[in-house]
Amino acid sequence: MFIFRQPFPMFRRCFLLLPVLISLNAQAQDDFRLAISAGPQLAWMTTPEKGLERTGSCLGFYYGALLDLFIADNYSFSTGFLISQVGGKLQFSDSVRFQSSTELPVYPGGTEVSLRNEYLEAPLTLRLMSSTVGDLRYFGQFGFNFGIRVRSRGDLIMPSFTEKKLNFSKDVGLFNMGLLMGAGIEHDFPGVASLTAGIQFSNGFFNVLTLPKENKNKARQNYLRLLLALNF
Repeated sequence: MFIFRQPFPMFRRCFLLLPVLISLNAQAQDDFRLAISAGPQLAWMTTPEKGLERTGSCLGFYYGALLDLFIADNYSFSTGFLISQVGGKLQFSDSVRFQSSTELPVYPGGTEVSLRNEYLEAPLTLRLMSSTVGDLRYFGQFGFNFGIRVRSRGDLIMPSFTEKKLNFSKDVGLFNMGLLMGAGIEHDFPGVASLTAGIQFSNGFFNVLTLPKENKNKARQNYLRLLLALNF
């Protein structure tokens, strides 16, 4: 099951960054490159222990600005700031208590939670690029992404009733971190800009749930991202 979020308000905000990035890049040296990036991503949660099962994924979006710091012609450190929408759907086998809801003191086994989280994400990766082949360059990258939760919403789904659009900030951790890997191509438009397209995968390290102590269930956040960026 997929959870869909509306992308258009985010893209409008992303395009507002374009004049600023062009202005900054005009003042930068050859070893700096700025970009705007936005696109879709498929997110889900892994559950390493029994008692919690993944039952759905989340189709979200990301947008923001990226910066490449070149240390050689074909090597760069890539970082930036992105707003990233992730989440997923989980089902609890046993009874569970949520700090974010006061409707019931304890929710019965079989309760599902559908989470939609937004993080301010700061990736830090090493990008390895090939030599130019025509107007194309190929790249691979690996590193880490660091996230601070800025928003968390969720639905609680039970056979008898459903609670929608709850503020889940009390049950979702403030910080997140994952291993980030990716690959793709870059098309150069001489004298203007270049376009990057690729795939990124993030494998979360941290337990994103902060349920009460009696609930020992853990979940880690993963996502598969379609990387799209316009470089200046």
